[in-house]
Amino acid sequence: MPQNWWMYHGDPAHSGEVTESNISSTTIANLQNIASIDVPGSILSTPAIVDGFIYVGLANSHAPGVESANGGTVLKIDITNGKTVASFSWTIDVNERDSHGFTGMG
Repeated sequence: MPQNWWMYHGDPAHSGEVTESNISSTTIANLQNIASIDVPGSILSTPAIVDGFIYVGLANSHAPGVESANGGTVLKIDITNGKTVASFSWTIDVNERDSHGFTGMG
């Protein structure tokens, strides 16, 4: 099972160091893409890996069936096969822009 990478840069100090990984300059050539998926929006968050799942947040996506509002979506993706196993979407009225100039995961 892969190590959990549950936060930006791997630990509370944001060191970016992963100590329990088999990936190195000698093994990187062996990495393979096991899945490629389409997502309904721009990936804005830093993905987190926890207990065999990748969690990723999307910005400016349209919630299913709601084309007049912006919103966001969080996806839970199985790391072994790339299948989305759960998602949570929300809408934000187009008139309710946030201070960053976008709506969604930001």
